[in-house]
Amino acid sequence: MTSAADLLLLPADEIQYPDLDGRVLYELAVQQDEPFIATSALGELASRDSTDVVKAAQIILGDPWDHHLTAYALKLLFRRDHAAGMTAMRSLIGDDPVILAAMIDNVLAEPEVFASHRDLVAEIAARAAALPAGDFSDPDERAAFLARYGG
Repeated sequence: MTSAADLLLLPADEIQYPDLDGRVLYELAVQQDEPFIATSALGELASRDSTDVVKAAQIILGDPWDHHLTAYALKLLFRRDHAAGMTAMRSLIGDDPVILAAMIDNVLAEPEVFASHRDLVAEIAARAAALPAGDFSDPDERAAFLARYGG
C-alpha cells in the first residue's frame, strides 16, 4: 500500500483517489502541504459518504490555511452536520469572498435551517454586500442572496 507521504511527492492529478484506502485519504485530506491533494482527498471521502469527512473537515476548519479548501470543507461539514457547520461559519465569518461564498451557498441550499439564525445570515449579508460583486466566483448567487436577505 502506498503511504500518504509517498503520494505527496506526486502531482495531484496523477493520484488515483478512488483506489486509495480510507485512512490514506484521510491523511491526505488533513495534511497542510498540498491544497489540491487535500481537496481531492476530501472530495473522495465525501463521495464515499465516509464518517471521516466530518472529522477531516473539522480539522481543516480548525486551522484554516487555504481558503478554497476551507470553503469546500465548510460546505461539506454543513451538509453532514448542520450544528457543527453553523458553529464553523460563526468562527470563520470575515471578508474572504471565497469563504463567504461557501456560507452563501449553505444558506441558499437550506434556508429553513437558518430561519432561527437570522443574526448569522445578517452578518453574512453585510459582509458580502461590503465586497465588490466581482470578488465572488458567482456574482449572480451573491446577488440572489442579497436580494433575499439584504445587506
